[in-house]
Amino acid sequence: MKVAADTGALISLKLSGILEKSLDFFVYLIGEKIKEELEQIAATPDELGEAARDILSLIGRGVEIVKTSGHEEGEYEALEILNRIADILISDDIKFVKAQRDERISFSTFVLFFLYKKGIFDKREILRTLDSIFKKRKWAENLIYVTAKGLIEKE
Repeated sequence: MKVAADTGALISLKLSGILEKSLDFFVYLIGEKIKEELEQIAATPDELGEAARDILSLIGRGVEIVKTSGHEEGEYEALEILNRIADILISDDIKFVKAQRDERISFSTFVLFFLYKKGIFDKREILRTLDSIFKKRKWAENLIYVTAKGLIEKE
């Protein structure tokens, strides 16, 4: 499945340890703007910088660069990629996702739920992974966390 992804979604997947495990099912498509954002983050000597460096190292091995018309914001670059060639778009920008009103656009937690449904992770593992993202991304009790946790707990 081809996934247009923005910077925040990729960082969340990497920090949770899910990104590499998901490469059997997904190819992540990014444009130059998102690559630039990752390069800026990669310059920092912290956990986010390390995650960004690891994502950049996957270019050509599950993360692919797609030429776009040029955008100032990564989310809109990902939207162009979705509308041209991707099956879905993942973003952790709540305002962006809500504003699009498109069932092909979701949060990064879509990938966790997908892997859970495929039997790659059991319920306990996926909830632990979700909690890990929540803590590492320093999300306040927000829509992404609450929605994902609710979906998984209903299963």
